[in-house]
Amino acid sequence: DKKSKGEVLGEIIKHLQCAKVQIRVDETEERQLGIDAADKVLLKDMDVEEAYKELVEETKKLHEKYWSDK
Repeated sequence: DKKSKGEVLGEIIKHLQCAKVQIRVDETEERQLGIDAADKVLLKDMDVEEAYKELVEETKKLHEKYWSDK
């Protein structure tokens, strides 16, 4: 339609095909998990890959708990 060819909306619509969405179930807790992972690496000398694996597991648990209540 005419709007999708406009200068502003046209660019937005064009880039929607490559857009990705990440669902946040608890933004505060997810942010804290990221901070904790960074602290483990920077302050406690944990291996980056190990800290990342733990972050993924903890985030997964958070999402599973959230979705199990739905």
